[in-house]
Amino acid sequence: MRERDVAADPDGAEAVGIRSTPTIIVRREDGTEVFRSPGVPSRDQLLVAVAKAL
Repeated sequence: MRERDVAADPDGAEAVGIRSTPTIIVRREDGTEVFRSPGVPSRDQLLVAVAKAL
């Protein structure tokens, strides 16, 4: 898990496409993005995203 402080590092946030907070991004171990949610995802959305990442 990695948390970004978009106020302290706006260029880093922009580099990964974060345009609003919160933004949840789930990636596989190889870095492939499998889920992105600008805003708070539902529990079910998060569970599906984690399953895709495994």
